[in-house]
Amino acid sequence: MFELSEHIAGRVRTGEELAIIRACEDTFITFCDLMDEGKVEEAAALHVEDLVFYDAGLDQPRIGRQALFDRMMKVRFSYPGRRTLHTPSNFRFHVVDKDAAECRVVIALMDLVKNPSGRGIGRYSTELLGYAAEECRFVSKDGRWFFQTRKVRFLAGAPRLPLGTLPGDLPWNEGA
Repeated sequence: MFELSEHIAGRVRTGEELAIIRACEDTFITFCDLMDEGKVEEAAALHVEDLVFYDAGLDQPRIGRQALFDRMMKVRFSYPGRRTLHTPSNFRFHVVDKDAAECRVVIALMDLVKNPSGRGIGRYSTELLGYAAEECRFVSKDGRWFFQTRKVRFLAGAPRLPLGTLPGDLPWNEGA
């Protein structure tokens, strides 16, 4: 089972470590942006071929980029017209060196739903699905940083949604 290395708070990072941290953050944020745009194939390409992915609630990991792609397609397009918003924050990096980097990230997960009254600052409003924590290991390949291991666990869900609700079961997917 994947576990993060020890985190030493307040340690001064070298310039190289800070550059690696920024590149890994960019990979994570780009993944979220691509998923929100529905570009699942491009999002999957940010992972190594032999990715190990621990999905929330599962005992055994999914192995390989294709397994992750299949899962992401099912969730991202779980109902017609689904739009999402993933907002990663609280990046905390543990081990960082020229070959690998590990971090923990907190993510707010939202669906963007059509605003039925047509009022507000846009055509869509946010429905909070919940918050997740993710532990990641990145590796360097050809001057870029890719996900090697991902471990997701849910921290909290929206109070109005029953435990275990899947995107296709959401009350606002009608007429999306």
